[in-house]
Amino acid sequence: MLVNHSCEPFRVKLIDFGCSLQTSAVTLGMTIQPMGYRAPEVTLGLPISEQVDMWGLGCALTFLHVGQHLFATNCEYQMMNTIVQIRGQPADSLLLAGKYSEKYFNHMNFEQWKLKTPNEYKLTNGEETKTWKIRLKSLDALKTNQADTREVFSEFEDQNEFVNFLKSLLNLQAERRITPADALKHRYVSMAHLVHESHTSSYVDNAFDQMLVCPIEGFEEELISDSEDEDKPAYNLILHSWSSDGAGDTGHWSISSSSQKTAERQTEQDALESLQDYEQTDQVELEAVQENRHEKKTPVFVCSGCGVLFKK
Repeated sequence: MLVNHSCEPFRVKLIDFGCSLQTSAVTLGMTIQPMGYRAPEVTLGLPISEQVDMWGLGCALTFLHVGQHLFATNCEYQMMNTIVQIRGQPADSLLLAGKYSEKYFNHMNFEQWKLKTPNEYKLTNGEETKTWKIRLKSLDALKTNQADTREVFSEFEDQNEFVNFLKSLLNLQAERRITPADALKHRYVSMAHLVHESHTSSYVDNAFDQMLVCPIEGFEEELISDSEDEDKPAYNLILHSWSSDGAGDTGHWSISSSSQKTAERQTEQDALESLQDYEQTDQVELEAVQENRHEKKTPVFVCSGCGVLFKK
């Protein structure tokens, strides 16, 4: 649901988990997810896992982007037909293992499969198919045309990352589909590809402004105006630090102030790699480091991606 569309148009809250279930309660061949957002392994009667939700996320993001359903929502046959048209036909090995594969595909010689025609589907299943107009022939159709100007190039580059992200979400093979943890590190989400274009493109600045409404637990990002140039915002990270008695404190941190001795000799790319390495630090190791600190108050921070690299 939208939390506050007028003041925070990009902040949403996940609700309505009435149809959720434990993975231990999943049975082979069960039907879950609404039509058009149903992962292929569900439709084909293959073993399913949490990866079906990543497929659904890819469908939802595409709908938010183009304002239309990516796959058919009015007919199971057309749903499979549009999946084949846009993402390709599932591998023969998957179709061979699928409990319901022969509902949609004809099993040919040499273990090859072919999608049934609407008439063949009707004859074998006794169901009429409905019409559905395919809006996109492929996800690549979402890409914009590259231009020479920096402003348009930034959007072109971002659009390419978005399409790449969708492809990783909408992989036909569940085991190759991107995981939630890896999705949070994807360049489209972290915006790592836009780091070096800050303050040179209004598209990039607007992108980071919009992501400020998506804080990660443990910190908040704040957009702070530079007194010398109000037109160019500076991105700082607000850190929450806790003392041994549980009292909270708040302070600002940027890459130059937290590692002043080394960061001054680093390029922005080096700094980004350093932060990414730190973000992947095991929580146990992080707590061990904190226990060895001599200060009573230890700042705890989590890198959100590129935003922390921006400072005046």
